[in-house]
Amino acid sequence: METNIVAESAQLTTAQREVGKAELLKFFQLVDPATIDQFKMFSGAVDAVWHDLLHEPAEYEKFLSEGSIDTAMGHAPGDGYGIIQWVGAYHEKFGQLDPIWFTAADGTVDEASYQAYLSTNVVVTAWDCGPILPKMA
Repeated sequence: METNIVAESAQLTTAQREVGKAELLKFFQLVDPATIDQFKMFSGAVDAVWHDLLHEPAEYEKFLSEGSIDTAMGHAPGDGYGIIQWVGAYHEKFGQLDPIWFTAADGTVDEASYQAYLSTNVVVTAWDCGPILPKMA
């Protein structure tokens, strides 16, 4: 069966896609249902990888299972601008953010934003989506 879906991460290198997957898994590991509204997806590259996985449900399920993520994270639009609240929790568990978090879906790194983050350990930026939990029946 031929598909017309174009991978959103098509302009990323293979290495960037792999790092994006690893970082998406870390993001999901941090999500706390009680504070899920604080988890904003600000990376175009990581979000593109997420979209690609969502287009392939079996692959997405395998990705989550292999990453020990018990709940299928949904994807919800929602834009804003401000401090990314979950960065502190990321630092505690994983260390500094990878540059992929400052990479657009076309593979270009926003060096100014990355350097600002490195000097402050704070991310202030725009976002356009975040995770949602499936509704329980």
